[in-house]
Amino acid sequence: MDVSQAFIQLFECLVGHSSNLVFLIDDLHLADSSTLALLHQMLEQFNQDASFDFVITVRDKSPRQNMVLENFLHRLSHLKRRFRSYALEPFEREHVEEFSRLLA
Repeated sequence: MDVSQAFIQLFECLVGHSSNLVFLIDDLHLADSSTLALLHQMLEQFNQDASFDFVITVRDKSPRQNMVLENFLHRLSHLKRRFRSYALEPFEREHVEEFSRLLA
């Protein structure tokens, strides 16, 4: 069994035994093509399952952004599963400072 099959089996177990799961994938623009292929396979395979959500962050116009990532994001928008995209602006310096104070 390769790593991707093991990961999909783990995912099947989590989805099958839990409800309302949220998977956070941060900085997807840093992912390689194998990781993007695995994520797409998982999303296609579990497309109809409503017991989980993916939250994915991607930097717009990242220097590492490439056609593989663009293709992955395009295919996401064509899945039957709900897909929403939100454009978020970076924090201004004062917002970062305020956020840091709240965490302290």
